[in-house]
Amino acid sequence: MRYADKKSYELYNQGKWNELIAYSENAISKKIDFIFLRVRLGVAYYETGKYFDAIINLKRAFDQGYENPFVIENLYYSYLQAGRPNDAEFYFYKLPNEIREKIRPLDNSFMTELNADAGTGISNDKSSNSGVDLDGADNVYGEQILYDNYFFLNAGFKQKPLRWLSISYSYNYLSLKKTKEIMYNDSRISDDYTQQQQQFYNEYEIRAGDGFVISPSGHYIFTKDNTVYANYDSLSVRQTKGNDSVLYYYTVTKRESIQDNFVLSLNLSKQFYNYKAAVHGSFSYLNGAHQTQFGASLTAYPLKKNTFYTFSDLLVHTQNSDHQVIFFQSAGGKLYKELWGEVFATFGRINNYNEQNGALVFNNPDVIKFKLGAEFNYYFNKNLSASLVYVYQKREKNYLIYKVYAFNNLIPLSRPEFVKLDYSVNTILAGLKLYF
Repeated sequence: MRYADKKSYELYNQGKWNELIAYSENAISKKIDFIFLRVRLGVAYYETGKYFDAIINLKRAFDQGYENPFVIENLYYSYLQAGRPNDAEFYFYKLPNEIREKIRPLDNSFMTELNADAGTGISNDKSSNSGVDLDGADNVYGEQILYDNYFFLNAGFKQKPLRWLSISYSYNYLSLKKTKEIMYNDSRISDDYTQQQQQFYNEYEIRAGDGFVISPSGHYIFTKDNTVYANYDSLSVRQTKGNDSVLYYYTVTKRESIQDNFVLSLNLSKQFYNYKAAVHGSFSYLNGAHQTQFGASLTAYPLKKNTFYTFSDLLVHTQNSDHQVIFFQSAGGKLYKELWGEVFATFGRINNYNEQNGALVFNNPDVIKFKLGAEFNYYFNKNLSASLVYVYQKREKNYLIYKVYAFNNLIPLSRPEFVKLDYSVNTILAGLKLYF
């Protein structure tokens, strides 16, 4: 042990990190193990970017009673680089005040992060589907909603009232342009209007143990719009002289529609060495229906470094006894110096669905058949970063049409059917995040 102490100390002072790692691991495999060997090994792993191994060794020294500020500071940075901010914060507040002020001079008790982003979505629904013959060959009745471009703005902040608790708040405003089309007797009525959404999101991250985080959240969505609706007026139906066709009459009125929607979500995650497993679920009320989601996810760092990671999520979404299996996959890492990137894709039929523990809600009634995108983050310094996100969605919609299926005393009988149409949406958003 004395020789191992001397040799490891010598390699440590010389900064020969790879030799120190090989020598120390060999010593531990031969049952030569002591606090300072673990500290030096942990620092060597940190200096070579192997943060998961650094955590194992530095935490072992800490748990054995070596609560040295140097060890705690290296633990803090290791947890941070390993993508475990809740554990990092726990050890940050174990540091002496002068070290904390040096690491984060802007640190305050009220706010730890401040973020804002804005973006736009560009839809081809109107250009692709506005010329559809909604009432068909029978000219009875048909209607559809065309989804045009939209704009959104988001702002939020995070605070750390306790070393084991983080609370996030965000507000999102969305302005979505739509067109309601009604068609009967081969006559088309078109109404352009705007749907406004105001969303409030609140998430709690509770550090229940090392690597174990419990995250309940709530998302409230208020929507309002004003457009035309048609009611069939049976008293106005009249046959033509030849009894070879029928004219249909509708009373068209404009009225306001207001919806209160919500998502309640819960995520439980546990870190195991270089991967994190999680289970999650949610209960929501969106567009007049209730939904449930249950799933599991896995985050992995296969290179045992934070420079490359993968995230996989599989869940079952249920609405009106309809079960859909949805799979999300992403991969990302360091691209160049302070530039990081991620690509992602979602497979499955998405309708009234949420992601990221309820933070991101897809409450458009149209089905998203496929979704893919990319995100880039650039860190100007330890206090400021910028993001750019692109998302492509392939959507499927239904429009309503009435078709004649029989005649009763020369009066045609019709019934509703739904016809599918496709369109796409491209979304771009940019944001800034300030760290305190």
